[in-house]
Amino acid sequence: MLRFFKKKNLELPVEMDKWDMFVDWCCNKEPDEIYDGIPYYYLFWYYAEVENGGHLQFFENTVNRGWDIVFISVQLEYVLDKDLIDNFKKGLAIYQKNNIIIDSVQDYVTAARVDYFKEMDNYYYRNHNNLVDVLTMYAQTTF
Repeated sequence: MLRFFKKKNLELPVEMDKWDMFVDWCCNKEPDEIYDGIPYYYLFWYYAEVENGGHLQFFENTVNRGWDIVFISVQLEYVLDKDLIDNFKKGLAIYQKNNIIIDSVQDYVTAARVDYFKEMDNYYYRNHNNLVDVLTMYAQTTF
């Protein structure tokens, strides 16, 4: 996850300050506390989770948070380009079709080894700059 850390007596450029405010907003709010910007909130979490552990981690953590994955899919359609949303939906279909249930670390390791999401992860990593640009633009214009 992109994050700019501050040192005392160090003046950061405004765009880094705005990015930090955006990250803080995402990390310190729950979806039911947000009225404006909900697609960007979910886009941030999609970005953060996939960057860290791929689509498997995103889908698993989303389910564990109790978030409605279909609602998130609709929200992402507002902010992702067609190819990235198609990639997301392909991953979601695989997650739902395979009824992936993870109750332990071993379950997670087993699912990761099956590598259900290799194609979607690879596509995401090759094309995630568009997603980062959307998040950056939102942070710059909103915070």
